[in-house]
Amino acid sequence: MVCCQCGVGLQVLCARANHTRIGEAAHPGRARAGARVERSAADLVAAPMLEAVTVKLQQRVWDNFELWLECRLSEDARSQVFLCPSLAAQVLRAYGCTCTREEALCMSCAIFL
Repeated sequence: MVCCQCGVGLQVLCARANHTRIGEAAHPGRARAGARVERSAADLVAAPMLEAVTVKLQQRVWDNFELWLECRLSEDARSQVFLCPSLAAQVLRAYGCTCTREEALCMSCAIFL
């Protein structure tokens, strides 16, 4: 199809809606040096990554998990559970199964696992 006013193909008109070259930026080139804001690494570390509600939920779930571990393992065993990833995975799985068996599988357990 051809435009009735200028005789150019419609595909070309669509690609060049503002009569610039295809793919050309409105303001080509790098951003001006003044536009960049310098930030320290401390700003990134200090930035909150989670909302306060999420932090409270995580703490409650972790406290429940630690209580569950205390009922089943000695202090020495608890301190070493997460040194071995495969053992940690098995312990977390067992905790999830316990939550399910006790019909306490709520959103907090699902988030934890």
